[in-house]
Amino acid sequence: MFTIAICDDNLADINIIKQNYLELNFNSNLFEFIEFTSPDEFITALPQIKYLDILLLDMYMPDYCGHIVAEQFRKHFPKAYLVFISNFPLPSLDDYKFFPAGYIDKKDISVSLLRILARFLSEKMTSTINVHKGNSDILINIKDILYISKDHSHAVINLSPSSRDYSLYHPLKCKESYEDLCERVEKFPFSSPHNSYCVNLQQIKKIDGYDITLSNNERLTVSRSHRFCFRRAYTSYLNSI
Repeated sequence: MFTIAICDDNLADINIIKQNYLELNFNSNLFEFIEFTSPDEFITALPQIKYLDILLLDMYMPDYCGHIVAEQFRKHFPKAYLVFISNFPLPSLDDYKFFPAGYIDKKDISVSLLRILARFLSEKMTSTINVHKGNSDILINIKDILYISKDHSHAVINLSPSSRDYSLYHPLKCKESYEDLCERVEKFPFSSPHNSYCVNLQQIKKIDGYDITLSNNERLTVSRSHRFCFRRAYTSYLNSI
């Protein structure tokens, strides 16, 4: 799940944005919203916000320039999407200092919002995987996966404790088969040290003989039959970073 913050002094405008979002019919598990009706409230909350993917920022609030808020936001979230909201969505030279991802015209919110969110998801899809649990579609960041294990015919995604989804889903038993999910992550740095699990090479802390220590200090074993191919895959990964 991705987090969108809206900072706008007009609660009616916040509700309009959220209503337009609902009308776009995105998967309900994709985004969550947090709202701030004053710049001071948002700036004060910033140090306590652990995850933030998109900020929708009203550029013109009483007694406050949006650039002041943008500057504080960038200190905490240098890589997140910053989207300026305005009745006059024309960029100024000063805007570019904060690397905005786009502009939302308050007179045409639906079209602008769709364009921004579609681009955001297009970029994120290159580093995420969509799986199914019950009737829900769940989007998981590849970097958050420690390893994929097998539970009878199903795949289980074991998440890093540092993942925002850890408390919600770990361990995530999917509808997908173990074989299907392992095939889908082949384009990412994964390799199988054993018939029963496929490891995210980015999450390996060290390898000692037949023992793998992951970033959370969990230990897995390399089987004799997989040792050569696994070590070769891990060496290739190290050489690529």
